[in-house]
Amino acid sequence: MQEILPKREPERGRHGLTTFWLFYILLNGLTLILLFTTLQNDAEKILDVEFSDLYRNFMVSVGFLNAASAVLLLKWKKLGFHGVIISSIIKLYANLQLDSSLTAILGLTDIAILYMMLKLKKNGKSTWDWLT
Repeated sequence: MQEILPKREPERGRHGLTTFWLFYILLNGLTLILLFTTLQNDAEKILDVEFSDLYRNFMVSVGFLNAASAVLLLKWKKLGFHGVIISSIIKLYANLQLDSSLTAILGLTDIAILYMMLKLKKNGKSTWDWLT
């Protein structure tokens, strides 16, 4: 008698550079949170600016969004990519408010780099193809 086995889904794979970049995004978000919650006074002295409470709360929220997006991508959710896009656009706006146009434009490269990293293939299939 022949047993009927359920069809197994192939094991998902992610390129090492993609994993590295996702952890970079996660650490970037956690750094924003740390900077604007505990190290704000030091950052203000170094940059010679004073951040308002609204700006501080805004950047902490962006840090949470960045970190959560990276975790979603690590869990194979395409929603994380959209979260990175939203946080990059928010950071673009925040940097333009600080008259840091070069930093603002360079911040948009994160989206392009992430997309390229998600398209790197491992075992013939990219991470982008595995995202749900």
